[in-house]
Order: sequence, then structure tokens, then C-alpha cells
Amino acid sequence: MLRFRKESGQSMVEFALVLPIFLMILFAIIDFSWIGYQYICFDYSYREASWELSIDNDQVDKERYINGNDAAKLIIKNVKNSALGIITDNLTVSNAKIHLWSNKKTDHYPGAGSRYEDKTNYWRYMELTANLKYKIYPITPLGKIFIKDALVYTKKVNKTRLLQTKSV
Repeated sequence: MLRFRKESGQSMVEFALVLPIFLMILFAIIDFSWIGYQYICFDYSYREASWELSIDNDQVDKERYINGNDAAKLIIKNVKNSALGIITDNLTVSNAKIHLWSNKKTDHYPGAGSRYEDKTNYWRYMELTANLKYKIYPITPLGKIFIKDALVYTKKVNKTRLLQTKSV
């Protein structure tokens, strides 16, 4: 006659052995996904913010400088508006400078017949330079153990772009 051994505790032992490994893998996936998402949001938002930055400036014939805190606040505001997942408390902007200037140009446009009409316009430019630093904190207990404090990503912005043309 065959005797069957009782296996009532075997599944509990297997569960106890596998659960820590499963949780480590799960927490690693969650943290890597979070860090990747935050990095992509930061990378996208700093590029969009530098492109979409607009300054109310009616005096196109005047040169204007915005430096320091005022420029940093404008950049942070645009970063916040350009990406959904960005945490602006983790964003630091330093050495921010915005320079606005205009060039007066006369352009030739096709007119009636074979003539060209001359129009004088102000071409308004903006130069933006800044250093951005973004801290990404892990969200799971395992990530906090291995990463300790935060991952820091930095970007240097140095862009010159045409803001507008305005007829004289």
C-alpha cells in the first residue's frame, strides 16, 4: 500500500521564498518606470518651454534684458505649462538670462505686375540661456534604499529664436 505524504505546508514555504523576489522585481519595475517617465517629461518640457517662452513686449524697437529670478520664474512657469508630469518643486533654474532685441529690415514682396513692394519690418529675436537641474526621487521603499537621495538631471539651454515680425 502506498502512503501519501501530507503537503499542506509546502505551498506556504514556496510562497514565503518567492514573495521577496517578486516584490523586488515589482518595485524595480515601478521605480524604473517612474524615473523614465520623469526624465522624459523633463526633457520634453525644457525644450518646449524654451521654444514656447513668450514675453509681453510691445516696444519692439527697444532692447530688453531679463536676468536672475525674473527669468527663472518665467522658465519654471513655462516648464510647468508644457508637460503634465513635471514636479516644479524639484526643478531649479540658475544663470537664467533672456535677451530681446530687434533688427529693422526692409523686405521685398511681389506686388502688382512685375514690381516689388518694399516693406520695413521689425524682426524681434530672443536669446535664452539657463541651467536647469531636475531631481527625481524614487517612490518605492526598494528604490529609496538603492538610490538613497535623488537622481539629478541637468540641461543647459542656449537658444536664439525669432519671436515675431512687426510692420513699422
